[in-house]
Amino acid sequence: MKRTLPPLLATRAFESAARNLSFQVAADELHVTASAISHQIRSLEAYLGLALFCRDHRGVSLTPEGTRYLMSLGKALDEIASATADIRERKLSGQLRVGATSAFISRWIFPRLKRFTSSYPLIDLDLQALVGPVDFGAQRLDLAICMGPQERDGFRCWRIMSSPLFVVCNPGLRKVLKQPSDLKGQVLLHFDNGEEWSRWLEAARVEGIDVSSGPRFNDCNLLLQAAVEGQGVALTFTALADRELNSAQLIKPFELQLLPDAWYYIVCPGGAASRPKIAAFRDWILSEAQSAAQQIPARPAAE
Repeated sequence: MKRTLPPLLATRAFESAARNLSFQVAADELHVTASAISHQIRSLEAYLGLALFCRDHRGVSLTPEGTRYLMSLGKALDEIASATADIRERKLSGQLRVGATSAFISRWIFPRLKRFTSSYPLIDLDLQALVGPVDFGAQRLDLAICMGPQERDGFRCWRIMSSPLFVVCNPGLRKVLKQPSDLKGQVLLHFDNGEEWSRWLEAARVEGIDVSSGPRFNDCNLLLQAAVEGQGVALTFTALADRELNSAQLIKPFELQLLPDAWYYIVCPGGAASRPKIAAFRDWILSEAQSAAQQIPARPAAE
């Protein structure tokens, strides 16, 4: 059945003016002029063939017809607003599958997660701990957080942050490690094949240390736990070691920090980048990273 509707802009102007009993307040609410509101209402009255307002020097009031029309129109607009909100919420609901290393999930996402869930209560995050390269198809991921550069054909990437790289150890080594050369004879803990230790020792101008020896870990949680238990000395990032540093389980024996070769990136298939759930999580991560960066005091860093 064909619907016969009044001028929609005029009905919106009427509803605001009638609810507020003021053309000026309606104009401010709808970001137009008071004369525009008056013009829209007169056009609606002409369309209906009756007066909706009584106008005098004291202001405006509703006619009986205007009062009845406001009640019906208000209900209709409430239903439109409710239906619109429902549709928008459905786009921001359901499962969102996110991949990241277990260390990034437990140490960076978890402390901030309540802020996301309170903003998007209908999105069910499925956090997947990644080991090895990301495979969106096999792992059925919507997006991933990786170290990179992450320039891949067919994918969209956003750089999150770069955390400085520095040495951490058990507080019991505080008196032993007074300068970088004191690392000779210490066990080096690795998250890679020794490349980062090579870079750090070169920047510290320390020679004669075998970076090929020492335990290796594929999980930063294990690396840091080994350092906490005094199993050796590790290199890590501010973004991952805050918990142990703040609780004094680990200390930074030296001031030297390096800007890392790799950065944290959000990565997702290019065709999915504009999906509301993915965009919401991406924007939240970027906002949290910017806030965290502003809270970190400036420290010396060396290339």
